[in-house]
Amino acid sequence: MTYLRYVSEFFISATFLYFLFIAPYSRRGGKSALIVSLCAIWVYGLWAYVRKPVRPRFGRSFAFYSVAFCAVSCAASVIFSHDPYHSQKIFASRYVFFMLAVWSGYVMGKDFSKRSIMFFAYALLVIASYMAIGSSSDYSKMSVFEPRLWTVWGRYTSFNMLPLYLVYFLSFSYAFLIAWGNGYFKWFGVVNCVFLCLDILWQQCRSAYPAAFAGILFVQYFKSKKILLICLILIIALIVALSAISTSFRTQVAEYGDMNQWDNRLPLFKSALRIFADRPITGSGIGMFEKLIRTAKYEPPPDFMPMYRDFFIHTHNFYLETLAETGLLGAAFFITIFTVFFIRLAKAVRSITDETIRTFLIGLGSIIAVYLVFGITLSIITVGLNESSMFWLFFGLAWGLIKREEAHG
Repeated sequence: MTYLRYVSEFFISATFLYFLFIAPYSRRGGKSALIVSLCAIWVYGLWAYVRKPVRPRFGRSFAFYSVAFCAVSCAASVIFSHDPYHSQKIFASRYVFFMLAVWSGYVMGKDFSKRSIMFFAYALLVIASYMAIGSSSDYSKMSVFEPRLWTVWGRYTSFNMLPLYLVYFLSFSYAFLIAWGNGYFKWFGVVNCVFLCLDILWQQCRSAYPAAFAGILFVQYFKSKKILLICLILIIALIVALSAISTSFRTQVAEYGDMNQWDNRLPLFKSALRIFADRPITGSGIGMFEKLIRTAKYEPPPDFMPMYRDFFIHTHNFYLETLAETGLLGAAFFITIFTVFFIRLAKAVRSITDETIRTFLIGLGSIIAVYLVFGITLSIITVGLNESSMFWLFFGLAWGLIKREEAHG
């Protein structure tokens, strides 16, 4: 039975890792891999139940209230939607997958053996190396380093989402870089961080810089609070040095406070606020922004750049899009689960004695933090099946590890 369990866990981990590997480059392939992964974890759950039947208990736990809160906010958003049929369709094609991804990650983190969890953690570092070195390889083939390259080993990332993957792999790898007690795999952290930092600088994505800094500071906070101030000083020094060396970097830094440089997003932000003002409690409905933005009442002004009218069908701000589509109910749900998540993660990290599990949990927490910061300029957490499912899988996996530690503690 133990051998069969290891084989099952290895297969499930491998299917999810294949999803994480293929999703950035293939829309259909990523979705197919996700479905296979979810089916595998479902079979595993049934097999575990047959071995040891456990009567479901619906106590007054945070998980119970989270599910209830989520159900109420989603149901209200669908029922009171401008187009209930469209919202129902989006809920079934996206949100259901997100919920399954959370549940799957939770099962893996809570019930899998330590060997399987370590396999998953180290394989993530290998995937990060593939992307880090592949992006640098593509840049090195340019006679002049062209900014905003979107390929990895010649393969384009879907929706030009390369900066997002670079920054969350950077924070995850950084957690292993400074955890010198984790064996030879620490060198994956060294290699990954070097190449990923170069990739992010070459990419020149303004949204990536604060997200990368947030991820690194998150890791540093849990690893060494005494060095946190030094880390902040080094970051500031790096910004000053790069500004002095690179004209393009200096220009980008100067443009952060210039609202005219955000003219491709500000009209969308204003449209989202107008949509929210019409239905502040339940919102306009799940997935409705992409439809309402094309209507006369909410569309951007006539001088909005024509090239962005069809490309920017989302708010490019997770928080404003959440307010517009799910209202205060949905916003309250997200604020609650993320707040409780980071509080519980902090408590778990302090009590974990296994350094590798602790590092893995910190790395996962940094990915969540990076997504949340990146969400200021992208609607990435609830838009895009592959990218958003990644986020919720990592979120569920971290929750599972937290529950694992709480149970053992």
